[in-house]
Amino acid sequence: MSESNKIPSDKLITSIKHWVQIDDKIRKLKNELKELNDEKKNHEEIVLAELSNMDEQVINISDGKLRKNVTKTQSALKKDEIQKTIFDFTKDEQKTFNIIEKIMATRRVTEKVNLKRVKNRESVIKKVDKEI
Repeated sequence: MSESNKIPSDKLITSIKHWVQIDDKIRKLKNELKELNDEKKNHEEIVLAELSNMDEQVINISDGKLRKNVTKTQSALKKDEIQKTIFDFTKDEQKTFNIIEKIMATRRVTEKVNLKRVKNRESVIKKVDKEI
């Protein structure tokens, strides 16, 4: 908000309070989810290793099956890779440069607007005082 004498409405204040409460809950749940995913990943590594040792791809469990799944994905295209490939075809540095410039200039840009929470930080002096 600007430094002018604008007074925030009750609706705005209420919405901000609810937004912050929800944001706090989301942060807490994300931390819990991260811990669970880390724990799950550890068990996954053990299960995959044991499946490999048994030379199995699938194992039955109480409500279905666990199946070893392998997926392959291609990495994102990099400007250097595109440039090298185009140069391999054209053998002309200027044409390659022009094509790359056209590709880069026509890339779609999307813009999203949202709220971002920035927590206040303790000053470095306060942190040092606490540590001493």
